[in-house]
Amino acid sequence: ALAAKNRGDFVAAYPLWVELAEKGNDKAAIEVGLMHHLGQGVPQNYGLAMDWYLKAFPKNGDALNNIGVMYRDSLS
Repeated sequence: ALAAKNRGDFVAAYPLWVELAEKGNDKAAIEVGLMHHLGQGVPQNYGLAMDWYLKAFPKNGDALNNIGVMYRDSLS
């Protein structure tokens, strides 16, 4: 997933990140949230971005930063 992301292939990276996130990987959940937040490889969807950030938050405080950005920018 990271290699696909690094080469800019977000369409290939997305299902790999989702698979990892659904298994409880908090960093992958943040990546999925970011992809929805920014519209990278998937349609931009702030609701889904927030959902993924909230899934990551209990394990990873970085998700709180992204949640804060969404509130700051009135995207939630």
